[in-house]
Amino acid sequence: MSNSFVLSGLISKYSELAGELDEMRKQVRTLEGDLAHIASTIKIFDPHYPISQIKPKKKVKRIPGLKNGDTNKMTLEILRDSRKPLTVSDITAMLSDKLIVPLDTNDRENLKKRVEGTIDRLQSQGTVKRIASIGPKSMALWELDRVG
Repeated sequence: MSNSFVLSGLISKYSELAGELDEMRKQVRTLEGDLAHIASTIKIFDPHYPISQIKPKKKVKRIPGLKNGDTNKMTLEILRDSRKPLTVSDITAMLSDKLIVPLDTNDRENLKKRVEGTIDRLQSQGTVKRIASIGPKSMALWELDRVG
């Protein structure tokens, strides 16, 4: 008897996902049609333009409450105000706490990736330095390079 509840739930979930997949396929067909029209229009203006060499733009997911450049500025503020070296996870948590809008799990993960990228850039510029590594790179301790 209890299997019927499980089976019913699985069938329902399967149906839901199949519906989402159908919608996504429709969206893909629409986008492919749009691309074909734009490619044709490009060819009108320049028949020899190498359309296959146009690289797709990556869609950047915005994090609620953050504007362009905020991650860099806030990461520097957090490191400047800290009395001890911090991990990327520490910085991400502190940055998240400063935001007005609460973040969901996906936004928090995206924020962590942005902080990692910011730390990499700041390290290559000589603004921050790695103090210690305790396991993976994300667990390294970072601080401002006050000398450099």
